[in-house]
Amino acid sequence: MAQSPRLLYDQAHGESAPPGPLVSIAKTLGMADLATSTNPIAAEALDKTDILYLRAPSRAFTAAEKEAIIAFVKSGGSLLLVLDEESRQSLATTGVNDLIVPFGMKLTPDTEYLHNCGGIAKAGEINEADRELPYSGGRAVEGGTPFAWQLDKDGKPAQPFAAFKALDNGARIIVMGEGMASLFMGTKEGQRLSGVPHDPTKTTYWGKDSALFMEEVLAWVVAEPGSISADLAALATDGTGWKLHNLTATRFEKDGRSGVRLTVQDRKAAGGIGTGGVVYLEGPTLSEGSLEFSAYGEPKGGYGVCFAGEDLRTHEAIYFRPYAFSGSPAGAAGAFVEGRDDAVQYVAHPEHGWQKLRTDAKPQGVYEHAVLGPKPQQWFRARIRFTKDKVEVWVDDQPQPCFSVARLHPGRAGKVGLWVGNGAPGIFGSLKVTPATGP
Repeated sequence: MAQSPRLLYDQAHGESAPPGPLVSIAKTLGMADLATSTNPIAAEALDKTDILYLRAPSRAFTAAEKEAIIAFVKSGGSLLLVLDEESRQSLATTGVNDLIVPFGMKLTPDTEYLHNCGGIAKAGEINEADRELPYSGGRAVEGGTPFAWQLDKDGKPAQPFAAFKALDNGARIIVMGEGMASLFMGTKEGQRLSGVPHDPTKTTYWGKDSALFMEEVLAWVVAEPGSISADLAALATDGTGWKLHNLTATRFEKDGRSGVRLTVQDRKAAGGIGTGGVVYLEGPTLSEGSLEFSAYGEPKGGYGVCFAGEDLRTHEAIYFRPYAFSGSPAGAAGAFVEGRDDAVQYVAHPEHGWQKLRTDAKPQGVYEHAVLGPKPQQWFRARIRFTKDKVEVWVDDQPQPCFSVARLHPGRAGKVGLWVGNGAPGIFGSLKVTPATGP
């Protein structure tokens, strides 16, 4: 697995401090560091950076800074640039177009002002579903692939204010011409085209999805080259792009996040091996790679991801028992304690189910482990890397794997997807698949 990404948040050009939700998102996405800097941007600092975030700069970039940033992107570094309307950040003064024109993108002058008109990000490569966004004065973006649009007075998408571009060298660029979403503004109570222009104390802004939108934007920027963000919204509706085995899928929402609930149809269908159901992502067949997913800690469930899969009975899986997360029963030092030391487990079906591995393994617990940090009934995130000979697991923002075990079927290839045991439903918020690259 690649080193956790490092983000540099620039404050040398009049930008405010990072919003609190941004810091939380960085942790959720497993970033190794979210550093801020008030120093001029130089190649030395960018050498230690994976993503440069320029959020609403208002002061000029020097020629040397522009040269360093362009070289950074050309060498594979990613850039997230947000600019607001001219009265807040001048296009000419900052010179930010000089940073993105070499990559075929450009910010325009202000578009026609409509107070609290709102914006829409459409489901696609960046966003898992349509997102309602605040918008009240900004610019369009030319070039790249548009993914968010200002709404007109009739509520229809007009000019694009956000676009993305992925370069062949692995660099990723997102440019946004309005900054309200990046400040996590907008509420469920907001009404479009209402309130007093330029007076936020007398306007409740429309656009409830800023936090989800920004998490998906950052997730795309930090994604490894070649990674696939699975469409859970499609899984929860018509199943396009997926193959379900003994599961039904429905939409799930909790704590402002959306996902999919996978429910087992017939608890006896898999023949007693411990699997309730699996759903495979159509397309990739891998022998090595990594899977990253978010899930809600249903306390009665057991669920996770599967790989080297063929059907309902043949696959390898890493799954979690959220009821055994932190705060579980105590026990004698060195002794295996059920409900504590089985919070994550590796299985290789149909030969090696959880009960056989627990009973036969010496010492007991080789194929399962405790998990410290996440709590039941909360969202958590996990990363799994499977190589020819080994499986490793990271949880939330842990810098080191919490679990590492030898594969029981070295190098076996197959499909990847989501796995649910014969307990409560599995609840997932996202899935990213990255094939192995290099030696």
